[in-house]
Amino acid sequence: MRLRAAAPAIPADASDAPTSTTRAADEAALCARWVHGRSPHSTRAYTANIARFHASVAKPLAAVTLADLQGYADSLAAAGLAPASQTRMLAAVKSLLTFAHTTGYLPYNPGRGLRLPGVRGRLAERIPSEEDVLSVLAHEPNRRNHALIRLLYAAGLRLSEACALWRPVPSAGATSSRAGTLVR
Repeated sequence: MRLRAAAPAIPADASDAPTSTTRAADEAALCARWVHGRSPHSTRAYTANIARFHASVAKPLAAVTLADLQGYADSLAAAGLAPASQTRMLAAVKSLLTFAHTTGYLPYNPGRGLRLPGVRGRLAERIPSEEDVLSVLAHEPNRRNHALIRLLYAAGLRLSEACALWRPVPSAGATSSRAGTLVR
């Protein structure tokens, strides 16, 4: 059984009702907790997705309905976004709503009923064939680039992963007992 914090109490009168400023601050704090521990790149992307959603629905999370989410999904499709982009943006919104519900910020999760667009996997289309790689290697005169291309293809690395491998080269005469530790 999953424990959940109590939902925020409904104000007794209008003077106790949260202002739009405090509600916005509460939602900003909720979003900060939601992205906590994620990579800076993911945090930036998720924050942008949620900002676009807020601009589209123009209401606080507590007032969002399934119809609002479906309208937002339709607006993404009408904007001509690729199905993968639509799915990523909608998944971010659904994730935030699930987090808000799980932590007790929302009494129910309106995103639960939203169906995400189906996306066909296209990874295989982006991987060059062996013949294409051999052709590139045959036309590359630079030995460093040649080695880098071979590394990327043989190890199946992304460019960012290969760049993260670079470390300062040990000076002449230094030996290494294990990666990252120099013994002189």
